[in-house]
Amino acid sequence: MGCWVDGQSEYVMVPYADFQLLKFPDREQSLEKILDLTTLSDIFPTGYHGAISAGVATGSTVYVAGAGPVGLAAAHSAQLPGASVLIVGDLNAFKWDSP
Repeated sequence: MGCWVDGQSEYVMVPYADFQLLKFPDREQSLEKILDLTTLSDIFPTGYHGAISAGVATGSTVYVAGAGPVGLAAAHSAQLPGASVLIVGDLNAFKWDSP
């Protein structure tokens, strides 16, 4: 990210919004769930892609550098194919609450 602080944005310009996007008929209901929808449509797929691209399989030992939204999604995604050891490192202290 270079000198830019944080990797998430509050607003995004979408130049071609008629391709692969869904219009929600109820604006208020969709705004109530916007963080969940963003997680499912952007953050989780990115983390999952990272875990699969890294070749995580049953019994793997996985280290995820960064406990931001995508890092935590990658960590959870590493559990899906059966990683047996999961280490998440970050510069900031955090508490891991795994199910």
